[in-house]
Amino acid sequence: MLRVNARGPIARKVISKYRNELRQKVVSLNAIKQGKTIAEEMLQGAKLPDEFEGYDPLHAVYVYGQNQLSIFAELFLTGFKEIEKLGLAMVDAEDEFQPSYPPMSPVTNSYFFLWQMCDLSTQGAKKESMASIVIDFLKHIGDFPLSIIQVFEAMEASRNGIYLHQGFDEKTKRVLLKELITGQQHSVHVASGYQGEEDEVWICRLLSSPFNHLSLDYSVAVTTPYVHKVLPTSPLSKWLQYNEYMQSTMPKSGIGDPIKAYEHIMKYGLHQYYWLEIIFEAYSNYDEQAIYIYGSPAYPQSFPHFCEEKAKAYNLV
Repeated sequence: MLRVNARGPIARKVISKYRNELRQKVVSLNAIKQGKTIAEEMLQGAKLPDEFEGYDPLHAVYVYGQNQLSIFAELFLTGFKEIEKLGLAMVDAEDEFQPSYPPMSPVTNSYFFLWQMCDLSTQGAKKESMASIVIDFLKHIGDFPLSIIQVFEAMEASRNGIYLHQGFDEKTKRVLLKELITGQQHSVHVASGYQGEEDEVWICRLLSSPFNHLSLDYSVAVTTPYVHKVLPTSPLSKWLQYNEYMQSTMPKSGIGDPIKAYEHIMKYGLHQYYWLEIIFEAYSNYDEQAIYIYGSPAYPQSFPHFCEEKAKAYNLV
């Protein structure tokens, strides 16, 4: 019996079922083969198709990656009952938060897609997400372009971050952001077009180049930024409030290393709906390029739409 190398039990079951059905000549690989061909054509050497003309190249790569990941997710959800629990959790979250864009919902489609594909995971030490299962599967079947797997891996490893706006570079047209806890500084292309103002606090997801041979000096904010623009406090006080919140929250992760604890909280929260609920309760206003939030997660009662029942259920308090 061939050994199945995968992150966790769900991926191993999917791969084993695929093997068995392939041997029985039950499974058609047409969809997988088609996806492979398209990926080779569109990402070979990071070349971009005509439909992405005018896009920032890094942004275009991840838009394509999201499109491809959604195809595989749909294929897996309809073809493997082993993923049924993840699928049900996605449906429940969609019913709860109604992803769209304000005023319909402050949870944007892009934010929700990356959350459900990359952050929503099984419980336990061997966390598996839809993205990780797809990645393990593609690595197993082999003969699949490494470039698209690298894009999926970068997306799967990504997370939210809390950032301080440190200015706008007129030459590169990029925003300069400094991350809380890690202290990392980023030059960022913001896909929504938002430039912002110095000393704003942002919550967003950054992605850098997924290709080892194509190292870039900037990242892309692939989700519309959630911006703490208006607070009756100084910018320094606002930043300190977030630091206070994170310092009190990180120990709840059970992880001793502060940076790893921060990264864990920003990806998984203290409940699978943790960040979705914070966004929902903190929502204040919006425009076409940014969504504005108010209040501090250190004091959820300060959120404009604070709901004690939901805050307790999702471990905000």
